[in-house]
Amino acid sequence: MPSKLFIISYGIASFLALTFSPALTQQLQGAVGANLSFTTIEAEASTNQTNGKVITMSALPSAKDSTPEMEASARSFVQLTAKGDYLQVARVPTANTLVLRHCIPDAPTGGGLPATLSLHVNGIFRQSLILTSKYNWLYGEEGLNGHSNDPAAGQAHVFWDESRFIISGGIKQGDIIRLQKDAQDSAAFYRIDLLDLELATSAPAPAAGTFLSVTDFGANGSDTEDDTAAIWKCIAAAKEQGKTVWIPRGTYRQNKKLTLDGVVLSGEGMWLTTIIGTEEKGTWSGDMGFNLLGDGSSVRNLFFDSEAHTSRSTGGKPITGNATNWLVENVWVTHTNTGIWMAGRQVTVRGCRIRSTYADGINMNSGASNNLIEHNHVRGSGDDATSQKLVPKILIRDQVKTAITSHS
Repeated sequence: MPSKLFIISYGIASFLALTFSPALTQQLQGAVGANLSFTTIEAEASTNQTNGKVITMSALPSAKDSTPEMEASARSFVQLTAKGDYLQVARVPTANTLVLRHCIPDAPTGGGLPATLSLHVNGIFRQSLILTSKYNWLYGEEGLNGHSNDPAAGQAHVFWDESRFIISGGIKQGDIIRLQKDAQDSAAFYRIDLLDLELATSAPAPAAGTFLSVTDFGANGSDTEDDTAAIWKCIAAAKEQGKTVWIPRGTYRQNKKLTLDGVVLSGEGMWLTTIIGTEEKGTWSGDMGFNLLGDGSSVRNLFFDSEAHTSRSTGGKPITGNATNWLVENVWVTHTNTGIWMAGRQVTVRGCRIRSTYADGINMNSGASNNLIEHNHVRGSGDDATSQKLVPKILIRDQVKTAITSHS
């Protein structure tokens, strides 16, 4: 299947020409490609070394075909099977984080399995990467894109998922990293599509006296207790006092969506502040996140994930809203129905990453107008990377560098 790289069926140039002045159209056409802070390395790249197997789609598929190589970036991947099989990458940037797009076997009855894969740096074991197949391996009648977790439901698809890791001790330019199946790594196979390497940084706290921290209202980012009530109390107090909601580094659990009415909310960074959805809605998808209303609402510097999974049919829209002059910036969403589902005016969505959603990555709807979507990266969406529905005026600039495969 071709990657979904364009937002509008008749092309960005035509759309800009219809909507904006000739000078602005020319300016925007010259600015192609999102500004990204990470480097993507394809597993099968000729600069890498492997004693595993490189698997590539060798012929055009039929409408009913479903294979891992069809869904892989560049339609190729590396498979490690035997003890000692490895993928070695020599041309790496300085980094302290790793994203691995991978596929390991499903459980015999569905629902996923955990397994480790070993990371070596310059020939020395560095750490075990804990992977899971919980969020991929969906099944259904051949060619009909079913979303069951039961292998008995039919043909498998949605083979790929992404896992994020802090690299212990980091790596520097010129290091050699190796992903290897060691004795303790128990999966029958490890399919590796690509790696993202990044030198991640933290976002500073707002100025003293301008914010309220969710931890002062009882939220705890280092335990497994639910934090919904504490976050809501902080939001209510911040609105009353005209202050920012601050969510420091940690992992917080949320069981329902909360409203931001003209409130600014910020975490410490998409690698440091995590919100986990825990309440299943229908068949899947933790219910969490924020609904932006009013004027000036903002969500920044957060990572959203979900404990639940299976079908795309209900729930799971962590960023929604219909407001004016609102901002979503440096937000990372994965394993939900959609990433950002929004309406309103003077909306900016910037620097966001949407990965492994069951439907749209970013959806503009309900007559949204005069909005800016820029420097975002969408990969593995089950529907459009970015879509518009009855949107008369939307400026989409440098929206996606690579919208790599969709599993619809």
